[in-house]
Amino acid sequence: MITKEQLNLIKQLRETSGLGLGEAKHALEVCNWEIDPAKEYGIKKASEVKVTLPAEGVIATYTHLNRIGAVVHLSCGTDFVANNPEFVELGKQIAQHITASDPKDVPELLTQTYIKDSKLLVSDLINAAKAKFKENIVVEKFERYSIKQKFKSL
Repeated sequence: MITKEQLNLIKQLRETSGLGLGEAKHALEVCNWEIDPAKEYGIKKASEVKVTLPAEGVIATYTHLNRIGAVVHLSCGTDFVANNPEFVELGKQIAQHITASDPKDVPELLTQTYIKDSKLLVSDLINAAKAKFKENIVVEKFERYSIKQKFKSL
C-alpha cells in the first residue's frame, strides 16, 4: 500500500521531471523513495526509451538588442510535440544560450553549462524534454550571428 508521503513524492517527481505516473513511481521505488536520485534515474530511463528518427521540429530564434542572435533547428518525432508551447520554449532557451555562449558546434553546445542554471548542462535540458514528451529530441544545427559595433573616436 502506498502512503500519503509516497504519493506526495510521486506528485513532486512528476511535476519536476515530467515523468508519467508509472515511471515516477518506478523510479522512486528503485531509488528507495529518494527524490533526487529518482529524478536522475527516471529522466535517464525515459530518454533511452524512444529512438525514433526526428521528422518534425521547430526553427527557434533569439536576438539580443538586435545586435546578436541565434537560430537553432530543434527536431522531434511528431508534430504534436513540435507544436507544444513547452517544446517551442525549449528551442528559444537553447537559442538564447547559443547567443550568450557562442559554442562552435553541437557537441560543444550539449556539454556546456546552461546559462540560466549552473547545475545543468544543455544536454540535461534536452534529456528532461525527452523524458517529458517520450520522444527523441535533437539539436540538428544552429547558427550564431552578430553585428560588430564600431565606435567613432572623439
